[in-house]
Amino acid sequence: DPHKEKTLCDIHHLLKIERKGFSNSFRNISRNVAAMLLPVFMIATIYYYTHPAANPSFMAVTTEKGERASVFLPDGSRVMLNGSS
Repeated sequence: DPHKEKTLCDIHHLLKIERKGFSNSFRNISRNVAAMLLPVFMIATIYYYTHPAANPSFMAVTTEKGERASVFLPDGSRVMLNGSS
């Protein structure tokens, strides 16, 4: 039926327009979000490189003969020292 074919073509045409509109709006939203986040990341990067993390000061731990020690380092790791270390 030619009328059904025309209606079907019209529906396909409308769906393509709606999908295209959605993808364009999604691109616009993505572009706007990226434009807003870019300065935030730039400022964070500059801050990170100009204010380095505090370096832990020098740490010295000694043990006497027969003594053992367990030391927690600033990075959270644990070191076990044996006697005369």
